[in-house]
Amino acid sequence: MVKSATELKAGDVIRFEYGDYDNWAECTVKEAVTVGNTVNVKGSRMGMNYELEFGPKEKVQVLQNGETEI
Repeated sequence: MVKSATELKAGDVIRFEYGDYDNWAECTVKEAVTVGNTVNVKGSRMGMNYELEFGPKEKVQVLQNGETEI
C-alpha cells in the first residue's frame, strides 16, 4: 500500500530506499507530526531509533503483514 507522508500513523511499517540505489530499509513508525512543509517521522528498526523527514505530498510504501504489495 502507498500512503502520502501525512497519512502515516503509529504502528505503520514503512519501506524506503536509503543511501544507495536499491538499498531498502524498513522502519516501524512511532510518531508522525506535520510541521510546516515537513512530516517528521520518529520510528524504530532492530532496537534503534530513527528520525526521518518527508515532504507532505511524498509517497511512502507501507507494508501489510510484513510484505510489499505487488
